[in-house]
Amino acid sequence: MSHARLVLLAALAAATCVAPGVRSQENYKRTDSGRTHAHHLELVDAAGRKFDPTADGAPPFSSYQTCKTCHDIGAIEHGWHFNAAAGGDAGRPGEPWILTDERTGTQVPLSYRGWPGTRQPSEFGLDAVAFLAEFGRQLPGGSTSYTGATRGEGRFRVTGDLDIDCMICHSADRSWSHERWAKTTATQDFAWASAAAMGLAKVEGSVRGLPDDFDKDAEGAASKLPKVTYDRSRIGPDGKVFFDVVRRPTNASCMTCHTRQQVGEGSTPRWLHDQDVHIRAGMDCVDCHRNGLEHHTVRGYEGEQHPAGDAVASLSCRGCHLDQTDGHGGITARGGRLGAPEPQHEGLPPIHLDKLSCTACHAGTAPDAMARAVQTSMSHGLGIPSQTRSADDLPYLVEPTLRRNADGVIEPIRSVWPAFWGYRSGDAITPIPTDDAFKTLRRTMRVRTQLRPDLSRRAPKPDELERALAADRREVPEAEWTDAEREAVRAEVLASVEAEFREGMAKALQAFQKDAPDGATAVYLSGGRAHTLAADGTTVESRVDPAAAAYSWPLGHDVRPARQAIGANGCTECHAADASFVHGTFAARGPMPDAAPESTTMLASMGLDPTLVGTWEQSFGGRSAFKVIGVAALAILALVILLQVTVGVDTLLRGLRRGGGGTA
Repeated sequence: MSHARLVLLAALAAATCVAPGVRSQENYKRTDSGRTHAHHLELVDAAGRKFDPTADGAPPFSSYQTCKTCHDIGAIEHGWHFNAAAGGDAGRPGEPWILTDERTGTQVPLSYRGWPGTRQPSEFGLDAVAFLAEFGRQLPGGSTSYTGATRGEGRFRVTGDLDIDCMICHSADRSWSHERWAKTTATQDFAWASAAAMGLAKVEGSVRGLPDDFDKDAEGAASKLPKVTYDRSRIGPDGKVFFDVVRRPTNASCMTCHTRQQVGEGSTPRWLHDQDVHIRAGMDCVDCHRNGLEHHTVRGYEGEQHPAGDAVASLSCRGCHLDQTDGHGGITARGGRLGAPEPQHEGLPPIHLDKLSCTACHAGTAPDAMARAVQTSMSHGLGIPSQTRSADDLPYLVEPTLRRNADGVIEPIRSVWPAFWGYRSGDAITPIPTDDAFKTLRRTMRVRTQLRPDLSRRAPKPDELERALAADRREVPEAEWTDAEREAVRAEVLASVEAEFREGMAKALQAFQKDAPDGATAVYLSGGRAHTLAADGTTVESRVDPAAAAYSWPLGHDVRPARQAIGANGCTECHAADASFVHGTFAARGPMPDAAPESTTMLASMGLDPTLVGTWEQSFGGRSAFKVIGVAALAILALVILLQVTVGVDTLLRGLRRGGGGTA
């Protein structure tokens, strides 16, 4: 073979090795098998060094670096669950992080994605480390963790990095502990979180009390860092550790951050809840919410544009159950995935499928006279053991309410109303950081642990009982009150508490006003209203304010079966004067006690014309009778026509007979 040919072949071979999409980098591996690979791995620390976990003073292992040995973690880190701070497409607004502070009556939606109605964490004094300590309980790590910061820099030199912990989603057994992950992130022990949560090591101590300039490499510094003791029973004779990994995350893994429960009066007990119909049918979350190596998880809403450019229309509700067409008879996405039945919607005018999202009728809590309170993992830390969690914990979330989205389609949503102290200049409101606000509230409103009065422990005063109960009922034990009497007493207590709260709020606003920037006005947002000092400077005036409007996001689960969908029992489930779907109400909820909260009807939220709706509903009142009369009228008309035809045919035959001389 000639020298020239050898050079050419060598060049072609080199080109093949580096051509994008032809061959992966050598250190990235995959099996391309349907069987899950058994992961027996050498542990790697945050610096990328392999180490012996049985040695004294062994460092915490890094999930990021250990998995990076075979997987392209850099690509994974741009996936939906990790890229909130990446500055890319924010996508359809979703559930935000909600900063709560009981001391100051704060509940405010935060997002690095810039969703309208949310605020940046930095506005409330949360840098990257403080954000992780607050919300790390439901964060998988990744680039979101370093917004406004750099890996290994600043306070992260002490805490270590909170990199992606792959085992949050990919653990096949139940050894990964949400509780341990939450505790270690809350104490800023980010580098130790993976080892503790996986139960691979016992972690003693914390870096929380160490100064920002603490030098880990200084003599004696190691004794001040958390001590890591690995479980030797988990370490094989070759020094490797078995990671029980599953390629497709289980539903339980998803529930770490996506659990939801009803709370409060009228809520359905957990043991009576049927779960999502897809889950009950044996499906997994990842059957619809799929992703490739890049972890751009499909969110599953109509019109979703996947960042990787892949076609995902058939992974939405409509795309899975119905064929998607191009408007000219061509099918762009075939329905029926995973055996999804084609919905019949018998008797349902097609316009409903244009004006309503699938979830409007099939998902979430069924609309009631009043929208219900709910709690979620992201907002309330569900999954973390608590002896004090109650239905009255902040933040207050309400569902379902209904609205038209940007495409004019009605969809169900979950809502939260922002509440915080701040300074207004024109239309802009600058928040007061919660720690600063608490210093003033502790002095003016005597706040110790929570701003909100605990109404459950507030006994009614004699004057309140006098206004609420008849004279002969005031000495009756509470257990013997009627429901009407109990509600009357509750209303009187709430009115008194609100009046007392407003007096204290006036003192707080006066104190805040003394420190207000030039031209700014002190304000407290709560319950959809802005509360400021009145012109007299001693009382509080309240008004509906756009800055206090609800932040809302669409909900897609839990999906109810067809027989429990809204409208399955007839048109009047929606088209009647008492139909909750249209005439139900929802009240803005905030930390401030409010005897007459700002309320809205579903009709107004959806932007429907009350006159047209009323006229339409009246037509349904006699629709059954109209159908009977209509059918009877058609029958009579058909009979008349039949008689007319019969008479006409008879007349024609007689005429033919006469014209033919009476012969055939």
